[in-house]
Amino acid sequence: MAKNNASIVHATNFPYTKRSHFEGQNLMQGGGLNPFSETSGWLGRALDLARTPGRSMSLDMPLVLRGMSDNDNFYPANIRGSSNLMTQLIDSISMSHSREGSEVFKKVSKKSTQKDSIVPRNPASLAKYAGKAMAQENGPLSSVIKVDQFDTHAHQGSDEYGRHGKQLTLIDDIIAGYKEGLGDAWDRSIILTLTEFGRTVLENGTQGTEHGYGTAGLLAGGAISKSRVISNWPGLAKNEQFEQRDLMSTIDYRSVCAACIENALGLDHDLIAEKVFFTPKLPRVYKNIFS
Repeated sequence: MAKNNASIVHATNFPYTKRSHFEGQNLMQGGGLNPFSETSGWLGRALDLARTPGRSMSLDMPLVLRGMSDNDNFYPANIRGSSNLMTQLIDSISMSHSREGSEVFKKVSKKSTQKDSIVPRNPASLAKYAGKAMAQENGPLSSVIKVDQFDTHAHQGSDEYGRHGKQLTLIDDIIAGYKEGLGDAWDRSIILTLTEFGRTVLENGTQGTEHGYGTAGLLAGGAISKSRVISNWPGLAKNEQFEQRDLMSTIDYRSVCAACIENALGLDHDLIAEKVFFTPKLPRVYKNIFS
């Protein structure tokens, strides 16, 4: 934040008040009005409106990116020589499939033989690789990296010790990896963190916290020109907590996502609200983040 390229959105979340990982993650990625109501994701729908592709750094295509036919996924190999695979078998399989199936195998062939496909699979290395790909002319405009193990019901620890601190260090390494990989493209980049829910205000009996409502979102990138903490702070008194246990969410995090889409893709907020998040009256918070 010292270089004015990062901000924090506090007391925020997607509009989900239950405590199921499965429902929360689906709503967070799908961006629909209810869990399991969408087969595409909010980022994929936004990329489709802008007619520009993204890439997932994972074995599977996460829900958040689905919805744009040109989106792709890539998880680098760690077997020596795997970037020099013979493509005859892939081409033969491709010829025996329909046009749609053939296009899929063409992507497999391209990824199997692309240069520099041997990359360490740790999140920071994936971020650096993704940044380099996105910095190239006609490269993907977005990428997604997943970091788990934030479900700290026990032994959560402080900022320096315990699992929570270690996972936050990973986030820091990912941002640094993106910055290195993007190079000059960092100046127009946005990094947005997502989580399905927050944690309870009070510590439980096993030095951890339970599933909660309000949480914090981290933003970074050169598109942010002034660092700040963005919050409509609800307070922590019992009568100010959600169900007298959770930080209340006072900023709809979909509005934050919409602002990042507006900045990165140049789409109109009202179009994003209606076509991406299906909420025409979604509040616009663009000026709070990018002005």
